[in-house]
Amino acid sequence: MPIKKWKLVRFDKSESAVLADRLKIPVLTADLLIARGIRTEEQAKAFLIDSSNFSDPMKYADMDKAVDRIRKAMYEEERICVYGDYDCDGVTATVLLYSYFEDCGADVLYYIPDRYSEGYGLNKKAIDRIKKAGVALIVTVDNGISAIEEIDYAASVGIDVVVTDHHKPQAFLPEAVAVVDPHREDCNGESKELAGVGVAFKLVCALEGENGETLIEQYGDLAALGTIADVVPLLGENRLIAKTGVESLKYTEREGIRALLRVSGLEDKEITAESVSFGLAPRINSSARIGTAEAAVNLLITDDEEYAAELAEELLKRNRERQELEKGIMAQIDEYIAARPETLLDRVLVLSGVGWHHGVIGIVCSRLVERFGKPCILISIDGEEARGSARSVEGFSIVDAISDCKEYLTRYGGHASAAGISLNTADILGFKEKIQQYAEKHYPIMPVYTINIDRMLEPEEVAVEPIRSLSVLEPFGCRNESPVFAFRKLRIDGVYPIGENRHLRLKFVKGRSTLYAVYFGMRPENFPYEKGDIVDVVASCDVNFYNGEERVNVKIKDVRLSSVKQDEIIEGKQRYESFRRAENSQVKSSDVPRREQLAVLYRYLREEKGFRFDADELYCRVAEEMGSYCALRVALDAFEEVGLIEYQSGSGMMNDAAGITLKNVNGKVDIEHSAAISMMRMRAEQVQNGR
Repeated sequence: MPIKKWKLVRFDKSESAVLADRLKIPVLTADLLIARGIRTEEQAKAFLIDSSNFSDPMKYADMDKAVDRIRKAMYEEERICVYGDYDCDGVTATVLLYSYFEDCGADVLYYIPDRYSEGYGLNKKAIDRIKKAGVALIVTVDNGISAIEEIDYAASVGIDVVVTDHHKPQAFLPEAVAVVDPHREDCNGESKELAGVGVAFKLVCALEGENGETLIEQYGDLAALGTIADVVPLLGENRLIAKTGVESLKYTEREGIRALLRVSGLEDKEITAESVSFGLAPRINSSARIGTAEAAVNLLITDDEEYAAELAEELLKRNRERQELEKGIMAQIDEYIAARPETLLDRVLVLSGVGWHHGVIGIVCSRLVERFGKPCILISIDGEEARGSARSVEGFSIVDAISDCKEYLTRYGGHASAAGISLNTADILGFKEKIQQYAEKHYPIMPVYTINIDRMLEPEEVAVEPIRSLSVLEPFGCRNESPVFAFRKLRIDGVYPIGENRHLRLKFVKGRSTLYAVYFGMRPENFPYEKGDIVDVVASCDVNFYNGEERVNVKIKDVRLSSVKQDEIIEGKQRYESFRRAENSQVKSSDVPRREQLAVLYRYLREEKGFRFDADELYCRVAEEMGSYCALRVALDAFEEVGLIEYQSGSGMMNDAAGITLKNVNGKVDIEHSAAISMMRMRAEQVQNGR
């Protein structure tokens, strides 16, 4: 398992003790408030009690124009089309606005483009169809901000457009009747990070002449679904939408949501933001990933119980198909990386494949980012055209990087952490080279995947009452993540495969305390530790019922040996990869493996009869002898070059594991004069001499 960066929040414990005393809350809860920047009694009360109100929707730029044009259409009985998007945010925004117009008696229809034949956003063929349907006004939700040509075309055929979107505008705004987007530079709206459904909700509030306190009761379930699914920050108004909406999900009158709760196994369980993220949203998203979004929209609109049940089962089936498609793409990526391990040296991973399913590459992309700790773009090739999904790590804006490569793109858009692109297949190589150049220029030191830790925790602190007290911080999500804790120096006392060997249950001991935890997705053969190892653990904790009893459930996010030198691994890996990319890397003299280090490393591999895991884990075992992580990687390159070993880096996906295999060698080999070590020695000397 490649070592991830752990970042522990530092805070003054005495400050949290005062806050706990004043608010009469457990110290653990106060600790987390302080760790998240909520330091004063007033801030804490506002956060915990939700005393904040919805902001004035009329402060958003062009909201007055949008309201006037829509009211005119409703008064004059013009046909309105709600033009949405096919993800959960777009679907819920479409249903929210469509339902509002229908309740008002407006002449309304909706249109969501086909992901595969039309792609994201407005397109001219869709506008032609909408024109034939007699539409006079299009209101976009969760799209439209970049549809400059398409909106000009709509005007040319006699259709007005009101844009409501939450994506970052480009240099010029479209010439629409109104453009409502919180990211406009001239927008004075208080909530800048709304999801697409949040902007649609603000439009409804503006049309009704209220801020949202009443309307949230009617539309909160939809607004919460889209807001949580789109991974926008759950702070401020988004937090209010999510918290109020999650509550309304429990008592929703929408037959479709009730049916979805049943097929997701959530009907009789506590509904949380996590339930939405992992239970409801994926099934709504699966509608358009595998087919069209129509099934999801109809599910959320229908008031027919039997029809809702049929549609919910259909989405369940599509979700299973989506999971199988993911496995197929991952298998291809495994094979590709195994044959071309140098791919993993790139600053931004850009991989392409023929016929990769557009609806699932974004999910696979996210998993690759978590696995390798780097921004990732997956591109699906369909003849002369290609489309891709991009995901990134904190600190590297993927949409800015893509924008710098726009000469290779026919279309793009997104956020700092996620984006989509379209391009000609012939331009993939040029795009890949340009984005690497951008990353090298703007990020000499690349940001890496980071696990943010709220607090250190001792096993004896893991009890029902203090952990349950953390529920007041919900809903958890972006920028208000589920609490993450670190446990130091635990001794592994048991490793138990569960779930048909797909997961592990681990028993830890520290002093007189025992801690049990579950490591989902970790197969026994991929777990690099054994009974007796002293490890550090990062995990989340929650309270659940098991056999009629409340228990704390500890879910592991990461494990590593307690002796790990995190910074040396991360910095050493960056120096090594920069060196291998033939950049002007600032390597150190210690990055050149010495004769005695080579001997120690090979002796260790020989005694272990190879090594079953990756270089990061190997370094953790021999760090004291090797000193530099970069020196270890150069040594492995040299060993492989002269035929002593075969090193499989492993993609980490499916069952593709890393490992080092010893090879039989006749006679002596000259490792110190291998090309790998000679090149590193030369580069280190150049750096030392200031060249």
